[in-house]
Amino acid sequence: MKKIVFFIMLFVLVPCAVSADFHTKEGYDIPEENYQKLKNLYSDVSIYMMPYEKYTNLMSSSINFDNVQEVSKYIYTICDNFTGECEDTEISEEEYKNGLVYLPAPMATDVYSTAAKELTLRLTTPSNNLVYFTLSNFWSPYHLPQVRSFDVIGVRIGNFHVVNGSQTGSQTYQTNGEYKSVWYAPNGTNISNQSTGFGISMNIVNDNITYLENSIEGSLQIDAVPAVIYGSYQHAVVDVDLATSKSYTITSGGLGYVFKFSSSKIESYYDKMHGTYLNITSL
Repeated sequence: MKKIVFFIMLFVLVPCAVSADFHTKEGYDIPEENYQKLKNLYSDVSIYMMPYEKYTNLMSSSINFDNVQEVSKYIYTICDNFTGECEDTEISEEEYKNGLVYLPAPMATDVYSTAAKELTLRLTTPSNNLVYFTLSNFWSPYHLPQVRSFDVIGVRIGNFHVVNGSQTGSQTYQTNGEYKSVWYAPNGTNISNQSTGFGISMNIVNDNITYLENSIEGSLQIDAVPAVIYGSYQHAVVDVDLATSKSYTITSGGLGYVFKFSSSKIESYYDKMHGTYLNITSL
């Protein structure tokens, strides 16, 4: 009897690992297993802001969340506020996250502006000849944009085609401690759907923000292999209107290998940040 009592007491004293659900802004909870799947495609903030309908659609889809390619670039940009000319420098993840970049002397802050951004492209492995992608641009909290106008984010695809209706976007930001989102529909006024990909113009919010993420996503049908996707984010360094921001074709000769604007003058309105890419080489 004493041995039995000792065993029971020992069992009670051993801590058990308990998985916690992820609580979203809409008030629903995401089980730990599903949260870990979503993290392969989305940031924590994006998951926190995810509408319930989108969450249920994702979970009921055939997306392969467990095998996701990912590539990230960290870019520091210095722009001349008078000429609009910008210079990009690729920096390390540590420099980006800790704000370890600065405006070199003798450059004056009233003449030059800086930005630090992370551009991350994620792509799932094929399932029934379909893949899902997310492209996200994260602004460093140490170098948030000074100019708030129509930035563009988009993808160029080769041997893919976009599953119509799946292409969406969001601008997520934090102000006064609260996260908010602007959502962009597949056929809204801000999107440009082209045979070679699509782009969305996002008017950067003027609020006093401490976090800013711009993202697009969608399903792609594989037409042949190898298939490739290029992602680009271009920040407007001067004030532009929506029509001007959409005056581009999606082509290999464009900014970030995506955006070819209708004139060199319009191209000069953007910071010419480097793009990134991923591919599918076999089915």
